[in-house]
Amino acid sequence: RMSYRGCFASSGIFQAVPLSSSLCRMVQSKKPLPKRRSFSSQTSKHVVKPHVFSFISNSFVRNPTSITLFTIITTLSITVLFTKPSIFSKLPNPFTSSPLSSSESQKPSFANVYGYTTLDTFDHDTSSFTQGLVYNSESPLQNTIWESSGGFGDSELRLIDIESGEILKRKSVHESYFAEGLTYYQGKLYQLTWRSELGIIYDSETLQEIATWKYSGEGWGLTVVSDENSGAQLYMSDGSDRLKVIDLETFDVVRELEVFDGNQTIPLLNELQFIDGYIWANIWGSFLIARIDPMTGKVHSWIDFQGILKQEHVRNHQGLQLDVFNGIAYDSKSKRIFVTGKRWPKLFQIQVEERVVLDRNVRNRSSAFFLNKNTVNRIYKSMSF
Repeated sequence: RMSYRGCFASSGIFQAVPLSSSLCRMVQSKKPLPKRRSFSSQTSKHVVKPHVFSFISNSFVRNPTSITLFTIITTLSITVLFTKPSIFSKLPNPFTSSPLSSSESQKPSFANVYGYTTLDTFDHDTSSFTQGLVYNSESPLQNTIWESSGGFGDSELRLIDIESGEILKRKSVHESYFAEGLTYYQGKLYQLTWRSELGIIYDSETLQEIATWKYSGEGWGLTVVSDENSGAQLYMSDGSDRLKVIDLETFDVVRELEVFDGNQTIPLLNELQFIDGYIWANIWGSFLIARIDPMTGKVHSWIDFQGILKQEHVRNHQGLQLDVFNGIAYDSKSKRIFVTGKRWPKLFQIQVEERVVLDRNVRNRSSAFFLNKNTVNRIYKSMSF
């Protein structure tokens, strides 16, 4: 914009330049525009002196060919401006936006979304409010699974036969604790509690409590990640978009890991399971599982389990109080993966289909699930006991 003072015109970067008498009359007949910004000749780095304009006008008078050349150059410039707007579209507006950083100027890359195949289906106790699920790979009892079932006054640690769904052993948790995530390491089971800030350690064979540890905040999901450099560490979720990495000896938090996909962090991380180099995480309130790099927090890929629980699975179960999809177990020897849900009548053995990438935007799907406050509130109320 130009601001006018008498018969001089001044922009933000040009010095005042005398106007012709005709232009002066035109300017004085209009309402002066507010001055946007002014620079003195001492501070401006882009000062065009009046004699430059005189030189240009004199050149046109002495050499009429200059006018023709000037007209051609101007025409070509206008043509490029209107036929190739993409050349200028990426330039930031200095008055409306700040310069783009290198990260902002690059389009974020989001992880692929894969489907699944159900390989087998097993019965599952519909009274179990599944919070943690761990395959028993080192016990003489073959084909069994440990399960942490939550609820104030109802929390239990169970050993379950996969084929029949029968509860082989069970250990009640104190009524003041709401049992949460569960993991196994070297003959011990580690169980979280929701808001009691207490972890409980059990002997994996007898299910007898042998120790406890304290932590801050809520406890949701838990798994063990073994790394050549760091050794074995606990990874713990608390319902946020971060995972706490905990030393197995001191139970100190070594670091916190922010989980993200593209330029978005991933909230409501729930049940965790370490499978073939990645942490699998249920996203509370959805049918999505994120596969997370335990070193960087980046989501490697998603698995969409929408539709895994069918009408035929619940038809013969009256009075079911179904809740969210939750629970991941891994048989590392046979490479079998199991999933289920809270109070679900079935446990599923699944296989990820990575050959076909689902034509779905996980951000849109996730917003329909765990970023929708009404959905989250409805699910949250279903957790009340």
